[in-house]
Amino acid sequence: MKSELKAFCQSRGYEPVPINDRLEAWEYAAENFMEEFELDDYRNDLDGRRILDELKRAQLMNSTQIKRLEKADEAFAALTDLTDECVWGEKTAKQKGWTQATHPYYFRHPKAT
Repeated sequence: MKSELKAFCQSRGYEPVPINDRLEAWEYAAENFMEEFELDDYRNDLDGRRILDELKRAQLMNSTQIKRLEKADEAFAALTDLTDECVWGEKTAKQKGWTQATHPYYFRHPKAT
């Protein structure tokens, strides 16, 4: 694992997981979260997605990884609807500074079936 990635994760209290492993988890979650939907699991998957955002902003992801992220996001968007409600609740969204513009995945809810 790159020392930059390890330092990044340690500075934020994250498990030092390789980026490709994090991507694989998001790719799976983005397409399969409805199989056995549990709100806590869904929230955890979205937290993993937020970490990927942070890695991207820190320029720790390469172009291939970014393309994979975008493709998984498209799959996720196809299965969800954008709403005004954060999955963690309004209080948490305000405390963390999450908005639809900055963290849209936290404002996506599974489409009604």
